[in-house]
Amino acid sequence: MKAAADGDFQQHESDLRAFLDALRKEKLRYIRPEIEATLRKYGFWLARSETARQDPLIEKARSVVQSGLPLWDLLAAQEELGTLPRVLAERSAQFRFFDRVEEPGPVHEIEEKYIEAVPEGAGLFQRLAGPKERIRKVRKSFRQEHILIHDTTGAVLTKIDFSPIPRARIDLWHLAAVGWEYAHRVNITRAFVLSTTLGNAR
Repeated sequence: MKAAADGDFQQHESDLRAFLDALRKEKLRYIRPEIEATLRKYGFWLARSETARQDPLIEKARSVVQSGLPLWDLLAAQEELGTLPRVLAERSAQFRFFDRVEEPGPVHEIEEKYIEAVPEGAGLFQRLAGPKERIRKVRKSFRQEHILIHDTTGAVLTKIDFSPIPRARIDLWHLAAVGWEYAHRVNITRAFVLSTTLGNAR
């Protein structure tokens, strides 16, 4: 009887395996899209946090996306995986990420002092006078820095700009009337950094 039973089971084994595989694929088709969307949403955070990536729930979710789980493990974890969006939203609320970015700043036309050497073959009085201090206009760019504060989805919550203002005499142009401008000369005696903050930047 046992042999007969074994024979009966073997006869229907392939049908059972096909049914279980179809059931597994159907479960994955149902839960995988939401898991993929949630992991994409918090990909900025997961790429930067080893602790988050090693969380058992996140590891399980990544397994579902990458290769799926065996049917029995999938059925056991289905309810827990359904909480993934809520759990990640709650856990991620406490984290912020800071990025520092440097880039060339705007070009300023400034006046700077320089020493003009005595030219070769200069006359006696030029040589006696020695080098002369001159003033010339030059165009210079100073590197500026940005601090970006991100939430766990990568959105920029705050942007802080640091722009160096050089020591120089500069012309500020004012619009006095349509088609007419005038220059106001400003003497900046000490270099400084101008900081501006933009909240809820996008």
